[in-house]
Amino acid sequence: MVSLNMKRICNLGLILFATSQVLSANSTDSLTSSKGYMSLVNARVLLESGGSGMNQYMMNRLGFGGYMSGDKIENAEKYIHANNRFGFVAGFSLGAGIHSNTDTSSHVSNWVPNSVLVGQNTIVGGNYTLGAWQTLFRGNAPFLAKKLELGKTSFTQFQTREVTAGWDDVYTSSSKNVFVSVFLGVSQLLAYRNLNLESGSLYTDSTRNYVDAGYSAEYTNTGRDGLRGTGWGLKTGFNFVINAQKKPIVLAIYDLGFYQINGAQYLEKKMSGTVRIQQSEIGVQSLNSADWIEYLRDTVNASLAPDSTTVSKAILAPFYVYSSFHLGNFNMQLEYRYINGYLPRLSIVPHKSIQLFKGMGATPELQLGGFDTYNLNFKLQYYKNYGKLGNKRVVNVYAKILGIEAFAFPQKTRGAGVSLGMSIARF
Repeated sequence: MVSLNMKRICNLGLILFATSQVLSANSTDSLTSSKGYMSLVNARVLLESGGSGMNQYMMNRLGFGGYMSGDKIENAEKYIHANNRFGFVAGFSLGAGIHSNTDTSSHVSNWVPNSVLVGQNTIVGGNYTLGAWQTLFRGNAPFLAKKLELGKTSFTQFQTREVTAGWDDVYTSSSKNVFVSVFLGVSQLLAYRNLNLESGSLYTDSTRNYVDAGYSAEYTNTGRDGLRGTGWGLKTGFNFVINAQKKPIVLAIYDLGFYQINGAQYLEKKMSGTVRIQQSEIGVQSLNSADWIEYLRDTVNASLAPDSTTVSKAILAPFYVYSSFHLGNFNMQLEYRYINGYLPRLSIVPHKSIQLFKGMGATPELQLGGFDTYNLNFKLQYYKNYGKLGNKRVVNVYAKILGIEAFAFPQKTRGAGVSLGMSIARF
């Protein structure tokens, strides 16, 4: 029953797109540069998972379903640490360029954005202890006379729809070496869930006569109310490009804003110690009827049930910070997402791709941090020009495999994903 609930939770983490990486012309996953285009259309799909403990085999089973044998679960436990992280990001987006700053003949108002993007996204992140993992996947039976520590476990999930507009080069220095772009977005919050288990423990008597349990936690759950969602939010972002004429340095922050949630369910329980559930007090006569089920349920409810209320409040959006710079023959990218379980991530990408044939290139990438510990990525990109300037069309298609090691050794590593993108631009 517990593993089924976890499967449902993980299935929620199947939709995210990063607005910044689509609209920003300086991201390595950018579909095309916005500089000088006459028309532009792009699309992107992203699915990514990561963690510091649980292997990819179990993450795949939780996300997409499938039987997990006991020996596979016990093998996975060998890689679980005292404290662990995990996360899922996924999504899709569709964007279009409205006009280019270089197209002076159109006389478009400065208030009209250069580009607009629509998408749906989810981001899930969390932390968990070894004791919480053992309780969830193996239960308490294998750990008689052993105290399982459940505390320092947290989980956060955002699911949204959004529309984002971008204004290119709202500021340009006289030397043409500094550019600033601005993004504004309106977002519909479809679901928000946040669990914070500050402390907790579970002890089962060696004779199974009683269980000592206790916890202190709070949980906010908005659920999902169809197309109406559960709230709205406003977000903004900024993109700074320095030394643009030579080796550019990019500093950016995206999705900076808040959501207003309405009518969220709020559960809270603060226990200073543990309570004992005496299974031995159930009489023989009760065991021969259904009464013991009601007895146990009432005992647990009285001792461990949280207080419930309804709240409305503003919450900070999971903003995204990005920076890139050149170091020798490599482009260095630093990223951070404001979500449980995410550490600053460094990506190392060579400047030159491997040319497989005309128009087709391959680029390896090393990532450290994020939801994962490390990832070995591989990107294939096809680039084709048609026509001449003034009626020149550029088609750009890419496929990026995230975490090659997790695909190759799913029972020993973790952190797999895929990113697909396509753009068509006219210059």
